[in-house]
Amino acid sequence: MICHLVLGTDSYSSNWQLNIAKEIEAIKKITPNIPLATILQWATINGAKALQWDKELGSFEKGKKPGVTSVDPADLGLKKLI
Repeated sequence: MICHLVLGTDSYSSNWQLNIAKEIEAIKKITPNIPLATILQWATINGAKALQWDKELGSFEKGKKPGVTSVDPADLGLKKLI
């Protein structure tokens, strides 16, 4: 059986902040051997598949709406992760 990991934020009742970039940063800090590309899959296509929205969301493909936000990686502390 294959288990696909999903990364996300749900509410302030289980987290200090609703910031997916900070979640990615925390994972990279604790487990630096996991490739950033793998973690990004957890935060994008795997979540879309889990919600059965992968035909519309979760990746850059013709006909999909990825919902991209442009952010300076340095502002999120991601500079040290890449």
